[in-house]
Amino acid sequence: MQIVDETSIKHIAKLSKIALKNEEIPVLAKQIEQILEYVEQLNEIPDNIAPLDNLTGNFNKFREDVVVDFKNKEKIISNAPKSKDGFILVPKVLNN
Repeated sequence: MQIVDETSIKHIAKLSKIALKNEEIPVLAKQIEQILEYVEQLNEIPDNIAPLDNLTGNFNKFREDVVVDFKNKEKIISNAPKSKDGFILVPKVLNN
């Protein structure tokens, strides 16, 4: 059953401002028909299926955001290539 004919393809090409050769029209018509058939298959999927939001059943485990005094700060900063006033210096990545 041919859903898309040569006239439709030419009209679509004109609206899209696409130049088509005559030998491309039947190929394109077949491809568009395949796409429409696939969309028709998607329309057959029942719409009463509940959305799937989690495959595993696992959920995030939140914890209280508590400020903790960091141990060995000086040791970590001493491993950085550059530091100043207790902070690690990094190269600038954004320009103003």
